Amino acid sequence: RFFANGMLDGRPIYSERPTASTHGVSSARMRPLAGCSAFTLLLLLGLSGCDPLLVSRPLAGPLTDPDVDFMRQYAAQYASEAWLVQTAVPFVGSWVLPPAADPRQPSAYEFLYTRDFYYFVSGAWDALSEIQQKWAICNMLLILRAVNECPPPQHQAVPDGTSLRQQAARRLGLDRPTRARRSHSVGPATEPPGAPPLSKQLGDIPRAPVTDEAAFEAKLVTFIATATNNAQYFCPYVDYLWDGLNLTYGNSTYFVDDLVFSPEPVSAYGFTDSIFKQGHLLMLSLLHYEACGLMASTARQFGCGQPALYSAMADRILAAVQGSILWNSTTGMFRPSTQINQELIDVWGSAFAVSVGAASPEQTTAIRSWFADNWDTGIFQDGHVRHLPVGQYWNSTMFWEHDVYQNGGYWGTPCSWVLPFMLQVDRDVAVELVRDAVQNVR
Repeated sequence: RFFANGMLDGRPIYSERPTASTHGVSSARMRPLAGCSAFTLLLLLGLSGCDPLLVSRPLAGPLTDPDVDFMRQYAAQYASEAWLVQTAVPFVGSWVLPPAADPRQPSAYEFLYTRDFYYFVSGAWDALSEIQQKWAICNMLLILRAVNECPPPQHQAVPDGTSLRQQAARRLGLDRPTRARRSHSVGPATEPPGAPPLSKQLGDIPRAPVTDEAAFEAKLVTFIATATNNAQYFCPYVDYLWDGLNLTYGNSTYFVDDLVFSPEPVSAYGFTDSIFKQGHLLMLSLLHYEACGLMASTARQFGCGQPALYSAMADRILAAVQGSILWNSTTGMFRPSTQINQELIDVWGSAFAVSVGAASPEQTTAIRSWFADNWDTGIFQDGHVRHLPVGQYWNSTMFWEHDVYQNGGYWGTPCSWVLPFMLQVDRDVAVELVRDAVQNVR
């Protein structure tokens, strides 16, 4: 969207391209994981989201940078369902619909993660065909236990009689119906004693007070209901969604000072599932604040549920987030949690707090200032984002050493909120970072 705006206001959107990127580590550069790149592809799909007719209007002045022409073509390709099928689906298919226990893919996940599925659906919705959207809705109903399975989506056939989607599905082992599987987060609060490892449990994983499942269920359902303007995708499930969220609020052990809290080390947000946090938890509290607000607005839109109740809880969490518990006034940034990791700076979480409107005006100003001063200190690489500043590492992890994966790697996961946030910090830097991310995908 801001690429389109940059072109329409008649100003060049790029500065001269340096010969070497200064947006990250200059030596021993770590490449993003394949799954991370797949996720970036989808985030950019949602982030660009621009009308190709809008982008191709006459400009006020000449733009000679070849990447401008590339972005015009890229935006048009994103708007094409055929391009999505040919390029994105084969690339991310095994990530969106993981084959269960396929011996040919021993590292494949055995779950359809609600969290990942929400990111995919919300990022790619406008580029999905009607058939793909119906398939996504069916999978949402799977997560809600409203149906038992969803047949693979069918697409227009190509000359050999099978669709591109079917060809990709066959190669990836995805031509079987999907069955309901929930997200999970690993930790004492979610794993019953004596249970087999969660990676081997193929059935239902109950919602628990300190996981991100209930929040992402609410985000997924409210997104699809509003995107389709269909109350039937929300109202029959509104009590179920609230019951899941209220597992946290109704438990004084896991909801302390109006923030999500864990009295013991727990891995809570899915993209830090190898990281242990303890105490008041920033990311989960922000997700619950956002989920409650979405529940309230969607309930008002469709005239069902208890919007005043959901709004009241959102207000409680908001006041706590804007207080002193998770805010570090010395650094001008949020801490990821109290107790374990309380001295660390949460790069993802601080930008997310601004993105969802949970940061106070004073906090927002401080966070913008921190990013303005530190964006070029190694927190970005190829448009991807490190969770903590360079030199900081999580205090308690399952198995990852420094400067890899979740303990110092660079991720596409937060691009959808960090890169737009950077527009508030420095427009030229934001465009340059997106340019790096697009080049990485390209």
